[in-house]
Amino acid sequence: ECARGFDRHAVRAPRGKSTVTTLGERRFLADMHTDPLDVQPYRVVAALNRRLGALLALLCSLWLGTAAAVAQCSTVLQSGGPIATLRGDVVCSVLWDPDGTGPLPTWLVVGGGDLTGGDTSFPVGLLAFDGAEWRDIGFGDHLVFALAVFNGELVVGGQFVLQTAGGSAMNIARLSGSSWLPLGHGFSANVLAMTVFAGQLVVGGGVSFAGGINAPIAKWNGASWSSLGGVLTQGTVFALANLGSLYVGGNFTTSVGHSLIRWDGTTWSAAGNPTLGGVRFHVSALRAFPGTVRGTELLVAAGKFDSIGGVAVNEVARTGIGAVTWSAMGSLPTGLDPEGLFLSAPVLGTPTVYVSGRNTSPTRAVRWNGTTWIPLGSLGPATGTATAHGLLIYGGALVVGLDGPTAPRTASMFRFSNDWTPLYGKGFTSPVQCLAFDGPAAIAGGAFVVADGTIVNGIARRSGTTWVPLGTGVSGGAATVLAVARASNGEVFAGGDFTAAGGNAASNIARWNGSAWAPLGTGTNGIVRALLVAANGDVLAGGDFTNAGGVACNRIARWNGTAWSPLASGMNDAVRCLAQRNTGEIVAGGSFTLAGGVACSRVASWNGSSWSAIDIGMNDAVHALALGADGMLFAGGAFTTVGGARPCQHVARFGGTQWLSLGVGVSGTVSALAVLPNGDALVGGSFDSENRSRVVRYNRLGNTIERIADGLEGAAVLALAAAANGDVLIGGDFDAIQFNVQGASGHLAILTTNCPALATTVPTACVGPAGPLTLTADTLPWVGATFRSTATGYAAQALAVSAFGLLPANLPLAQLHPTGLPNCNLLTSTESLLLALPVAGVSHHELAVPNSAVFAGMQLSHQCLQLSLNGSGLLQSISSSNALTLVMGLL
Repeated sequence: ECARGFDRHAVRAPRGKSTVTTLGERRFLADMHTDPLDVQPYRVVAALNRRLGALLALLCSLWLGTAAAVAQCSTVLQSGGPIATLRGDVVCSVLWDPDGTGPLPTWLVVGGGDLTGGDTSFPVGLLAFDGAEWRDIGFGDHLVFALAVFNGELVVGGQFVLQTAGGSAMNIARLSGSSWLPLGHGFSANVLAMTVFAGQLVVGGGVSFAGGINAPIAKWNGASWSSLGGVLTQGTVFALANLGSLYVGGNFTTSVGHSLIRWDGTTWSAAGNPTLGGVRFHVSALRAFPGTVRGTELLVAAGKFDSIGGVAVNEVARTGIGAVTWSAMGSLPTGLDPEGLFLSAPVLGTPTVYVSGRNTSPTRAVRWNGTTWIPLGSLGPATGTATAHGLLIYGGALVVGLDGPTAPRTASMFRFSNDWTPLYGKGFTSPVQCLAFDGPAAIAGGAFVVADGTIVNGIARRSGTTWVPLGTGVSGGAATVLAVARASNGEVFAGGDFTAAGGNAASNIARWNGSAWAPLGTGTNGIVRALLVAANGDVLAGGDFTNAGGVACNRIARWNGTAWSPLASGMNDAVRCLAQRNTGEIVAGGSFTLAGGVACSRVASWNGSSWSAIDIGMNDAVHALALGADGMLFAGGAFTTVGGARPCQHVARFGGTQWLSLGVGVSGTVSALAVLPNGDALVGGSFDSENRSRVVRYNRLGNTIERIADGLEGAAVLALAAAANGDVLIGGDFDAIQFNVQGASGHLAILTTNCPALATTVPTACVGPAGPLTLTADTLPWVGATFRSTATGYAAQALAVSAFGLLPANLPLAQLHPTGLPNCNLLTSTESLLLALPVAGVSHHELAVPNSAVFAGMQLSHQCLQLSLNGSGLLQSISSSNALTLVMGLL
């Protein structure tokens, strides 16, 4: 079986390039010499090459010996970036500097429930924004209702029992360094409010036993709990504020007053007795401003009341120190029930007052201008009840969180600048619709405005680990990029739904030259959904359009660098994907049933002059096409039959005669395809059958569909792109790697392997008759694929010998033959030698790696020798290239 396998996967070279030495070649070499017996080049090769099959025989002998190591190879899904937006129910926020006077910036800490963002897709109760991204600070999935900073530490209150290094933390905990710790025996009821007064942490909530104190309010001195006056024994505290005295607001009754009382450090007193219609009602928010100059001190109360201190008000009122006289502050917009307050802190003068609250309209935050309340944009869903909490000034802007039925998968933390926009961290802010590689970098397109905290407007380039803009991106229309393609000269083409690129008019398609955007003529009159850079450099665009550059082009058109032209009469419906076969034919997939007037059900082939059907096509739309190195064509989409009536669930392959199913297929629409080096295919879409979430692998040898790790959580995979190093970028509408607590992945994931293919250079000081001979790897040595290399720098009339060996070496060529040049060494053992005739100083070489996992991790050496001949065909020197150390990879 081993021999049969190697017969198919023998070491070989491209036709007309490198070959093993044959009897005919020996005769050719002999004819080049005046003495037919003096076949020096052949003698050199023969001296090096004992047997061509030696390499294959040795590989065979290692077949079983390497099997144990293969189990350690695996492909894994990794996050391609954090979740850019915070989602969930936000209830409170606070500013906290995690290292005091250290170099870290102040963090915005947000509390609530079911929060996700940054590197966590597992719901938590607490996230922090460090100015660049959202961070999980280890609090876990608990409800948080109140936040404070005490003695430099972050204190969290809510409804939870948190297991810490210091024991169970009951409803209140503190973060000391990186460790969560309890505050004594904690608070036995929900903690709803906290503030610092007289150097102690004051905590309020429901009726509670705090360190043995039975009250809705208690104080913590850093070591123990104690009572605060004892006046409050029942009811609920919602708000606390410090303005010389401690103010307590909520829903309660005491012997001195109700709903709002004041503690001056010695005694309690009423602070307004708010009512609604003459009946006791609650205070939901309090904020104090200590004043920058005398007389500017301010206390603001908000809640459900129409009278406070005997003064008629409408849910919001203000007073100074001592709460002697309350003043009304106009009327809040209709329907807004106040829940949050914030007072800015000016250098001089009085603060600006902001109110947020519960509403069924998007007016959920307002600003007091001294006379009336000014609505602050539209915040949250247009319908449905949502509440805005946690007003703060952070990074010079007002920020607020939402609690309530916001639209699924939308942001819950916003900043205000003319209007509300999500407070974005690193990652993509909306689904990645398309991907392409730009050399070692990648290009992503979609409707996202921001990537990694930077405005990119629909298209971004990955530079290292960060996404950066391409100019000012696209704008107009839906401002969405749906297709990207890269030309061999480095230019990037973007298609989609937009009217401008880089600020210049560009109708649905544009070209990026590395520094600026330019249109392709007048573009198209409809959406561009697919792009392909053909082998000759022409750009093909497919989509919904009927006109390109003023020329009638039904759904598909060709750009030759200066003008648009049709491909016959085009299609009768949308083109969604494009590919070019090894034969040069263009394949289009989409929703059409006619191509150039010919019946072509959703897939068709263009031979340069006319369209033709591929088999009988599909019964529903084709959304994705991909081509293997061996010519195998893959198609994915919404179809369920191929070739007329053959069942085929959403993904198919075409080998030359008819469409065939890929195993059992998948349960939902396929939107993206990519072919791996060994001929297997990745399939992405909206399916979720048998726990194969959104992305699967087609095993070509077994004709089976297989899971990839744990799959992805979200709506769909929309784009796939394979990199030269074997990694595959996965884009779409998802935010997690399934079943992985640390698997947050904001619209982008990476499929990678722990057994990568490698090709590293071993340098040489050798200089041949035409200069250094340089060997480079054109591909990587993947199991099941063909490794290709190129050597350049040959002298005229030189012969090339390509060597592959199992071991490195360092043998001076002069020891093999007296014409070996100085500093020229044989750097590999010689299990295989291949003779080539360079063309214009260049030779190409190939090695087919058998498609068996047992070869993963195997190392080979590869080098080229130069046999320089004189005008009479006699060998005059032998020189060598650098070597390549190859490690077989498995993806």
